[in-house]
Amino acid sequence: MKKFTLGSAQFGLDYGIANEDGKLPEFGVQNILSFSQKHGVTHFDTSEAYGNAEELLMKFIDARQKYRITTKFTGSSAGLQKSIFRSLSNFSTSECISLLFHSPNVLEEKKQLLEMVKSCDIPEKIKIGFSLYTIEELETLFKLKVPFKVLQIPYSLFDQRFTDYFEQLKSQGVEIQVRSVFLQGLPFKNDEFINYKFGELAQSIIKFKKYCTDKGLDPAELLLLFPFLNESIDSVVIGINNCEQLDKNIKSLLNVNKFKNEIFSIKEKFLIKSEKVLLPYNW
Repeated sequence: MKKFTLGSAQFGLDYGIANEDGKLPEFGVQNILSFSQKHGVTHFDTSEAYGNAEELLMKFIDARQKYRITTKFTGSSAGLQKSIFRSLSNFSTSECISLLFHSPNVLEEKKQLLEMVKSCDIPEKIKIGFSLYTIEELETLFKLKVPFKVLQIPYSLFDQRFTDYFEQLKSQGVEIQVRSVFLQGLPFKNDEFINYKFGELAQSIIKFKKYCTDKGLDPAELLLLFPFLNESIDSVVIGINNCEQLDKNIKSLLNVNKFKNEIFSIKEKFLIKSEKVLLPYNW
């Protein structure tokens, strides 16, 4: 379970285009967190923008066990120091806190980002990073030479835009976290719904689903296992709605080597080239 990171967006929000369950009830969150820690999950992803998700993590994580937190702040660069103090207070018992700047305004912030990181008093326990959507955002960080230790990006069988930067990032000691492995559950919707709304994205998804049907494979399992086979990736954020889903994911990870050749053979088979159609805020 080294790379597995439990996402918490659905703990505090009605999150995900395919999520028909809505925001999870508090007892459901408690059950999931208890189950996850009993099965070796030690890394949790959250954000101050996820409703009361942080509050629920603070309430139900067993602090007697080792755990790590990735959280995000969505305010301006001026709010970093405040977010550092807030995170240290909320998750004082965690081993490490990755604090990520998460905003569609990364490109607008530009030079303020560099000043933000340089001027703040950052405790050793805190790792500063960025949660990005686009290649342009990453290239802006490189161009401005903004220092960061963690990067969270979208990555899946359909979306491998950032792969060409992995070697450079690892050479700089950057921890790579990935999200959107399931495209918010879109591949699990029916073909009529996907075709109606998603154009080029729909073509690749439907092609993938047909491939899995023809081969007798579980599409959810292939999508889950794909990022775990990339040695450059340190953390894979997975959101779940109940303990049954989590149990299935944990068991699937035991089969990662079984499907290794299959997954590598389709690595580029369903790629989507257009960045525009991959961005959730365009859906």
